[in-house]
Formats: sequence, C-alpha cells, structure tokens
Amino acid sequence: MNRSLELVKTIAEDRYCKEHQRNERINNSLSIPIAIIVALIGVVGFFLINIPFKIINTPGAWVVFFLFVGSLMILMKYLFRAIHLLGKVFLGMIYAHMPAPKEINSYAESLERYYESIQENKIDEKVEEDLRGFLVDRYCSCTENNIELNEEKSFYLTKAKSFIIIALVFLMISSIPFGILHYREKSLSKNIQKVEIIKEK
Repeated sequence: MNRSLELVKTIAEDRYCKEHQRNERINNSLSIPIAIIVALIGVVGFFLINIPFKIINTPGAWVVFFLFVGSLMILMKYLFRAIHLLGKVFLGMIYAHMPAPKEINSYAESLERYYESIQENKIDEKVEEDLRGFLVDRYCSCTENNIELNEEKSFYLTKAKSFIIIALVFLMISSIPFGILHYREKSLSKNIQKVEIIKEK
C-alpha cells in the first residue's frame, strides 16, 4: 500500500469517527430546544383556554384583544416552523457506516476466488491491496455523506433555535395584552358584584 493511499485512509478514518461524534453532539443538543417547545405549547394552550371573551365588548378592549391575537398568531407561526425544522433533524437522515466484518470478509473471499480463477500470482498481496483500496473508498464515501448530513442538521437546528427565540419574544409580547385583558375582566367582575350588592340593598 503506497504512502499516499495510507495517508488518505488515515485522514478519512479520523474524519469518519469525528463526524459520527459530531452527530451525537447534535442529537444531544436537541433536548433543550424540545423542552422549550413543549413549554411553549403548554403556554399557548393555556392562553387559548383562558381567553377572556367577556371583556371583548367593553370600550378599548378590542384593540388589546387584537394585539394579543396577533402576537399569539406570530408566536404559533414560528413555533410550528421550529417544530418542522426539528422534525427534519430527526427524520430522513440516514448516516453511512462502514461495512460489518462479515461483509468485509465476504468481499475478501470473493477477491480470493477471482484471483484464483485467473491464476494470478501473489494472490494474498493482491487481495490485501484491493481490500485496502475498498476500505479507503468506503471511508471516503461514508465520510462525505456524513459531513453533508451533519451540515444539513446543523443548519436546521440553528434555524429552529432562532425561530424558538422569536417565539419566546412574541410570548412575552402576547403576555402583556393577555394580562391586561384579565385584569380588566377582574375589574369588570368586581364592578358587577358591587352593582348587584347595591341593588339588593
């Protein structure tokens, strides 16, 4: 095996291992975005269940209500986009792996039978040389495939994180009109109770 091929094998083998480690790091980094998304879904559900519809017909409440609905819709838009991108990170990414020892042994045996059939001299050397070349090619092709997938996963994950940040910003924005509406609803309820008490007297 010449030195250049040995060098290519060493580089490809090292990068192959690093790309699989990189994939593991990417997968491990998904826990925090997923936890935030779950929390956001819970908050959005809470908002939708507790929309104070009673206060909408009061003066000025429509403006606050539309601010709340608008910011909530934008929040949900970016939340769904983040979920979609994280789904791409999880699904459809098929990483390449080196062949199993059984497959390598089967290939070596087929090479040996081939060289025996053509009555080649130095069969062992030929088999070893071809097998090394085969492994170098597989290391290179697997590594190239995995580099491309990791770049794609990193891109999707980065975009998903940016959408989550935007969703968090609009969560804070939407919580302001939501709080105002609930405060006004409580004030209205207190006023109604006072009027009822006065009427009873």
